[in-house]
Amino acid sequence: MHKTGDKLNLSAGDLVGHLNCRYLTELDLAVIHGGLAKPRVWDPVLETLAD
Repeated sequence: MHKTGDKLNLSAGDLVGHLNCRYLTELDLAVIHGGLAKPRVWDPVLETLAD
């Protein structure tokens, strides 16, 4: 989900996410509008591989 001006651009993944969990859409919208910070993904296995 990306915001361009006043327009929201949705992807197929956004639609699937909404069909599986409407709360996920609410969280995505809160991030887009600045109400929440985008979650940081931390994967220790990926970090080990990078090292």
